[in-house]
Amino acid sequence: MRASSSRFLHPEYVSAEQLRVAGAARKLLHGAAPTEPERSRARKLLLFQAQPFFVAEPFTAHPSAYVPRADSVRTFGALLTGAYDAVADEALQFTGRARSG
Repeated sequence: MRASSSRFLHPEYVSAEQLRVAGAARKLLHGAAPTEPERSRARKLLLFQAQPFFVAEPFTAHPSAYVPRADSVRTFGALLTGAYDAVADEALQFTGRARSG
């Protein structure tokens, strides 16, 4: 696994929880031979990254939403631990905030 080249993913700028979740997400997305639940979680992570950004609203036709960083970190962490395994993949795209199924 390659280390992040982002200078912003550093303890000086982000919380320990964000570093932990980012590392776990990177590990899942770059895993060698994931199990089916891991593949499903990776798909969900990728779809959840497609958030309703204000600058993209004219192009996606999805209303934009502001989501605090702590909420995003918490939801990514929950996705990684399987809290959203029962939720359809598509339900996580352009949501801003995930809701459990």
